Amino acid sequence: MDSVDNKKMKVTFEEIFDAAPVGILIFNDEWIITHVNQNFIRFGLLKDEFGGYLVHKNIIKQEIFESIDIIREVKNLFRGDPFEKELLNVKTFEGGELSILVKGTPLFEGEKFQGGILIIEDIKIGLDVQKEKLIHSKYFSDLLKGISSHFFITDNSGKVKYSSLNGEVSQFKSFLSNYGGKSNSLFTLISSNKLKDLFEKVNEKKEPLNAIVPTEISGDLFNYRVTLVPLLSTSNVIQFVIVLLTDISKEAEDLEYLGTEIHELRTFRDITLAIVDAVININIEGKIILWNEKAEKVFGYSNKEVLNQFLGKILPSIDHEYFQRIKEELKRSNIWESEIKIAKDNLEVEYLSIKMGIVGKDENQSIVMLCTNITRRALMERELRQSEERFRNIVTNTREYICTLDLKENITYVNPYFSKTFDYPENELMGKSFKDLIEENYINENGFAVEKIISDKPDSLELPLIKKDGSKVYVLSSFTPVKDFNGTVRFYNVVLTDITVKKEAEKDLLLVRSVFDASQDGIGVSTGNKLILVNENFANIFGYEDTKEVLGKSSLEFVDLVDRKRVEEIIKKRSEGKEVENRYDFVGVRKDNSKFYVEASVTSYVSDNVTYTVSVMRDITEQKIAEEKVKESEERYRSITENINESMWTAERIGEKLKAVFYTSAIKKITGYSNEDFISNKKLWFNIIHPNDSEFVLKKLKRLYRDPARTSDEIEYRIQNNIGNIVWIENKINVVRNKKGIIQKVYGVVSDITLNKRADEEFRKSAENLKQLNETKDRFISIISHDLRTPFSSILGFTDLLLTDRHMPEDKKIQYVEFIQESSRNMLSLVNSLLDWTRVQTGRIRFEPERMNAKYIVTKAIQMLSGSAMQKNINLYSAIENDVFIYADEDLLLQILNNLISNAIKFTRINGTISIHSELLIDERKVKFTVKDTGVGIKEENLTKLFKVDTKFTLKGTEGEKGSGLGLSLVHDIVQKHGGDIWVESNYGQGSEFMFTIPIASTKILLVEDINTDRILYTKLIKSIMPNFEVIEAKDGREAFEIIKSSQPALVITDHQMPVMSGYDLVKQMKITDLKYIPPVIILSSDLNNTIIDEYKEMGIEYVFSKPVNLSSFKVAVDNSLKKAIFN
Repeated sequence: MDSVDNKKMKVTFEEIFDAAPVGILIFNDEWIITHVNQNFIRFGLLKDEFGGYLVHKNIIKQEIFESIDIIREVKNLFRGDPFEKELLNVKTFEGGELSILVKGTPLFEGEKFQGGILIIEDIKIGLDVQKEKLIHSKYFSDLLKGISSHFFITDNSGKVKYSSLNGEVSQFKSFLSNYGGKSNSLFTLISSNKLKDLFEKVNEKKEPLNAIVPTEISGDLFNYRVTLVPLLSTSNVIQFVIVLLTDISKEAEDLEYLGTEIHELRTFRDITLAIVDAVININIEGKIILWNEKAEKVFGYSNKEVLNQFLGKILPSIDHEYFQRIKEELKRSNIWESEIKIAKDNLEVEYLSIKMGIVGKDENQSIVMLCTNITRRALMERELRQSEERFRNIVTNTREYICTLDLKENITYVNPYFSKTFDYPENELMGKSFKDLIEENYINENGFAVEKIISDKPDSLELPLIKKDGSKVYVLSSFTPVKDFNGTVRFYNVVLTDITVKKEAEKDLLLVRSVFDASQDGIGVSTGNKLILVNENFANIFGYEDTKEVLGKSSLEFVDLVDRKRVEEIIKKRSEGKEVENRYDFVGVRKDNSKFYVEASVTSYVSDNVTYTVSVMRDITEQKIAEEKVKESEERYRSITENINESMWTAERIGEKLKAVFYTSAIKKITGYSNEDFISNKKLWFNIIHPNDSEFVLKKLKRLYRDPARTSDEIEYRIQNNIGNIVWIENKINVVRNKKGIIQKVYGVVSDITLNKRADEEFRKSAENLKQLNETKDRFISIISHDLRTPFSSILGFTDLLLTDRHMPEDKKIQYVEFIQESSRNMLSLVNSLLDWTRVQTGRIRFEPERMNAKYIVTKAIQMLSGSAMQKNINLYSAIENDVFIYADEDLLLQILNNLISNAIKFTRINGTISIHSELLIDERKVKFTVKDTGVGIKEENLTKLFKVDTKFTLKGTEGEKGSGLGLSLVHDIVQKHGGDIWVESNYGQGSEFMFTIPIASTKILLVEDINTDRILYTKLIKSIMPNFEVIEAKDGREAFEIIKSSQPALVITDHQMPVMSGYDLVKQMKITDLKYIPPVIILSSDLNNTIIDEYKEMGIEYVFSKPVNLSSFKVAVDNSLKKAIFN
């Protein structure tokens, strides 16, 4: 019965208990009152001090009744003696009598006293029976009917004199039908010895008596309380006996039910105490009001310590807020359950199962809490979980196939290895018949039933199982039935061991034997260097007719003397367990002493601690001859392919696709990737095609491959090498097709055409520049012719005047001559500027950049032009305070500054200011110079005309100074030659700022050397001859190239042959890459020859040294190289 049913039963009992028409009090074996109903209290027999609350009181120790002593009788219940005692007898107003009785009944379970029940009831009996007349009076009859169900008046022998019966009383119908007057005996109606005994006692004692008499009337059983009241005559003789029958069948049933309820409750209590370890009763506020002995043992608190204390005292995890939530849950579901962990004084942890339920109603509501110590169960469950987890890990991770089958042989569980090996999802195997996994032929031939397999108890059962993909697995199977406690088989455990390898090995053994006998090669097995088994071909290869002639011989007897020592050494090392080659060639000797080439493939194995050697001999004489020819051919081919810059490649049709199968080693020079890289990664070639060219290349290839009429094509496109730089290649492709036009093979030649492309690009740019130069020249000549014509016209005009006017005054002549002189000077300045510009454009100007201090050049320029500035009282000064080291040509830099400062003086008013500034641009690795003036400025629309020779913008100075208009164009070209830029910012009427940039002079020399000792030696050597420079190092060309891109060293000194990237490839990479600044390079290597030196010369490298280097020559080369740089 669950807790909800218990509660319903409890409620039913309490309702009956309280509604009983008698007073009921129940106490336990310790004399503690456990139950009392309201009728018991209403009799008014209790002391006032108890206020009607008797539960938990001791009925023996505490006097609960007012002036009534029944302690002795109650104690006697322990011995099993019931009692009945009159507590009170009073007269009624009608002349009757009211008698209050208490009855005590003990409760036993077997021989053990369990407590008792007290019942209080009241009995009213009329006593005015003095006259027979009164007996027959209606008043008397009504009185008796009022206190009983039925009444009879009999004599002392039980003969009925008068009765209240009538025909409507169904249970007495048979009696009434035979009732013929007063002669009928009451015993005819009620057949009971107990009634007869009661009559005898009344006649004896002559006082009222009563008893409960079970009576069967008309086949039905009734319970009557029979009360006999004797009416005595004056002579003390019984005249009549009033028999009062009160039908208490319902009351008896109720009492019997109540007794059953009490017994059930007691049983329930005993079961509860046997099941749970503590019973606690708490009120609605959470305070403890009942604490049994077992609770003291569980929690370690006495009854006194916890009564009226909040529940949290014993269960700290339950605070007031938590208790409110528990009560809300109890209201919803009538029960609350939980498991709680508590700590004992010895710091041990115990686990309790807590169950709570509400009992009583309204103000009598309380909460019963049952506590069970489940520590052992919790620990066992934890141990069981751990054991289960270990078992699960074993089943999950085992290499056996494990499953369970239901009684219909359907799969209900498989371990992961089963599911993985058979390639079925787990859900697909669930419910599948195990028979479906067995090979169909096996089922047809042998059948399959698990019950029969288990009953036959075979030592082992091999089964061929089929995986999802149709492949076969051989397993050794074990079927075990799993039974319940009744011995009934519930399911089967199945463990399958994979023996596929063993089965295959058996097949292989047969196959090996057949191969051994049928092999075209000679096969021999030896131990201790003696042949113990050979096939016929072994004997035939060495010129023997029968294998018996060979057995027992040493394998060395078949090796010619020229190779015997070498083969003997191999055999010795193998016997010692050392690693030796498994395949080797030797010159063999036949039975007739003729020589031939033999290839031996040798392997060993151990069986029963004996080492066996298996040798496979093959006559390779013809193969050797062919290999020598192929080797010679390959050497010629390799020599050709490795000494050309082009890489050849081959692709073949494999399946449905064309796949590259061969590249020559030159591919690494072109792409930086080895031929192995391309063979292993089929997509590598397409991955390195430049993104802008990939679509074009694929389109060209598709047209070639899909057009059966075409057999070749040439494609030029860009790729990215392994360091990310762009390389132009030409890929020449030839295809070989079958009769259907399908390509079977592809042959290709890849060439690096980067330098050709760059040359073409430079040629194109030169042509464009030349075209632009010619156009500029035409416009320039037009401008210059105009500018030259003006002074010439002035000179001719004034000379004509001087020649024609002979009488011209002297001062006039002098003035005309001065005009002629000024025109000639202007014309000379124009011609000089024109020559300078022409030299720059044609590259004939001397350009020798070197590391210099720009502060010195600025000071020099100011000194040269200070006279012109003083004439206009202009403050000309340098704002450069610190040294500024740049990489430039001193004369050309001075020319830049002279032109810009001269222009500033020309367009600056008297008393103006001109200043020169510098600023370091770290990110661009340049220095910005600024010539700033407070002159007249330049209009915004004229700014775009500056620095262009074809526009030739010029104005007169503040004092009428004239210019050629070519100065800024010349400055622009010189700045660009240095790798810099020039621009102007101006506010018209306020002044101008002309700014230009020159590269910083690097103080770093990059040494590229892969050998650590050489790197240390030459680092010290370079520092000794160039103390003002820092030496940075790289181990190979690729690392050096990254440093050049980021650091721009002043000079690179590199080895030739290095891993990853050689010195030659480094120089080539610098030339084909669009670098802004290309440092000079010196080659310093011990791997040089004339061919390599010539290759470097062709690449533009001036200094190539072999190690060890001549120190003085090397120093001159370093000095000269530091003065050179290439700016793109």
